[in-house]
Amino acid sequence: MVGEYRIEVSNRYSKYFLNIRRNITVLQGNSATGKTELIRMLSQYEDQGESSGIQVVSAVPLHVLRGRNWKRDLQYIHGSIVFLDESQQYARSREFAESAQKSDNYYVIVNRDPLPQLSYAISEIYAFREASASQKYHEAYRVYNEMVPLYNMDINRKIQPSIVITEDTNSGFQFFQAMYRKDCIAAGGKSRSKFCRRRCEMLKIYFGEYDGTGYIPDPDMYFDNQHADEWMEEALTKRMVKDIDRSEIVGPHLIESPFLGPIPPERLSGGVKTLIMIDHDEQHVYNASACGNNCAKWLLEICKTKDRIVRLGYIMDFGEDPFSVQIANTGKIVHSMAEFMDELIDHDLV
Repeated sequence: MVGEYRIEVSNRYSKYFLNIRRNITVLQGNSATGKTELIRMLSQYEDQGESSGIQVVSAVPLHVLRGRNWKRDLQYIHGSIVFLDESQQYARSREFAESAQKSDNYYVIVNRDPLPQLSYAISEIYAFREASASQKYHEAYRVYNEMVPLYNMDINRKIQPSIVITEDTNSGFQFFQAMYRKDCIAAGGKSRSKFCRRRCEMLKIYFGEYDGTGYIPDPDMYFDNQHADEWMEEALTKRMVKDIDRSEIVGPHLIESPFLGPIPPERLSGGVKTLIMIDHDEQHVYNASACGNNCAKWLLEICKTKDRIVRLGYIMDFGEDPFSVQIANTGKIVHSMAEFMDELIDHDLV
């Protein structure tokens, strides 16, 4: 395939416009901007055609590649635009990269993580603009089209750590106690300081492919099958749904969305579903790449009172205010985006 293709996908609630110019296009961006909804609509159209109620305008066939049989299915797809959502872990594999390179298809991949096995232009990384409550149109725009400062070097900004742990009660403790008062504690020895650091409620982030036990790579699907009704009635859940999805929880089985109308919890964005699971489930490690940057403040909010570890494959923006996050790969606790970036770069974690 060569050339540019204009795609329109719509139903009564949403309408999407995409211009696909190259063989690899990547869709990123915040949670609740419509990426998962686009994949859902295309899947319904592929299964049921016009009887699905989905309208599609495209000069070439559109397909959604999903499941463990992706390689078998791809053998029968030619001259098409193929969509993959972020739950398809094989998209980061060398095997998929080789298959895509040999095929005559274009690919649109919804994924915030880097895809080092694939060759794609930085100009072909897009996001959907966040629509207002009265707007149902989603048009993709380029993410990387201007240079912005990488580090915030504001040295006059006040730093307020969540807690300061000193080895003992000597001069170092006295100095920091004078600065931070109740937020400073003495561990009582070097070995005890390591113990204290592990005990602090804090967000811990593991970068790269997580191979430990209890890992949930697709929190969206896991939420659909495991969430509890009472979680939907909690104040924090309602605040997160209101902020990220701009929706109101009416009851445990009903959410009022300004974009999609009345929906069940299963139709919430993948980002807010992931946050709800992280908040309530301490037994698993969740793939936080399902969350956009607009979820960052809520991860920090959850971990003010809970100790959680998540897996992340991209550089999430935690904003300009001070924060406390531990990089699980190295044990380092960082308190700003500059420290965050330095640790990731120094240890080649992204």
